[in-house]
Amino acid sequence: MRVINNYFSNLSISRFIKNTGLFILFSIAILPVMFYWMKEVTGTSLSPDTNLGFDINVYYSIREIYGVIGRKIYIIQRYTFDLLWPFVYTVFLMSLIGRFKQYFGYNDKLFIVPIIAVTLDICENIIATVFMVMYPKTVDGLLYVLMMITNLKWLILFVISVILIVQLMTIVVKKRNK
Repeated sequence: MRVINNYFSNLSISRFIKNTGLFILFSIAILPVMFYWMKEVTGTSLSPDTNLGFDINVYYSIREIYGVIGRKIYIIQRYTFDLLWPFVYTVFLMSLIGRFKQYFGYNDKLFIVPIIAVTLDICENIIATVFMVMYPKTVDGLLYVLMMITNLKWLILFVISVILIVQLMTIVVKKRNK
């Protein structure tokens, strides 16, 4: 943790810009391509790792709708694109935390929040993959774990995003008032 703290707390502006650029590139170019590709193959925009509901029947329905090809592509995406994306957004969030730390001087423990989110995301990918591989078996217990992990991950990402947006707005207002 100390290495992460030191790296991101002393992040150069050029490294910050590169990290932000990579995040923006993924967000506007790669995420939409992956989304539309999956939607084209499966005929649905639903996905186990973006479903925030607690109805296990929806998960079984998604798995059925995907069909053989859709399930295979979903699994491939979990271990290609969706292995990279969590690290991209984690590096971006940690870069923001490091840059904002200079203004707000908050505790280094805030760096752990994106690490928790990426860990949950990887666990979510593993569980969602197992769920797809186990087709057509019923695995309710696994789905309850998946639901909890997915919702917790999204809650953590939402909270850290709100904190960072508020901090960015505070910096902008302070600079405007100078």
